[in-house]
Amino acid sequence: MTSGRRLDLLLLITVLILVSVGIIMVYSASFAIAGERFRDAYHFLKKQAMAAGLGMALMILAVKLDYHRWHALAIPLLALSAALLGILIFPGLRHEVGGWPDG
Repeated sequence: MTSGRRLDLLLLITVLILVSVGIIMVYSASFAIAGERFRDAYHFLKKQAMAAGLGMALMILAVKLDYHRWHALAIPLLALSAALLGILIFPGLRHEVGGWPDG
């Protein structure tokens, strides 16, 4: 509990299960390639676990913040997101890696 608010335990458990399954899936799908390319079967597992740890830390921070404080920034942040996404329309400002061919 933080500042009078209750933690949604069911949501927390669901997130932890999904993150755990995701980490397991990354390992099971990549251990052979990681062992071949990096001589470390746990290479991608380590990267995924670090990213999951960072995500969990940010989730804890987000739980402690009062979301009402972000209300005033909702429209500017939405506009910024749309502008950054719109930049991808211009071919010189993006880098395509094995995606859909232009044309």
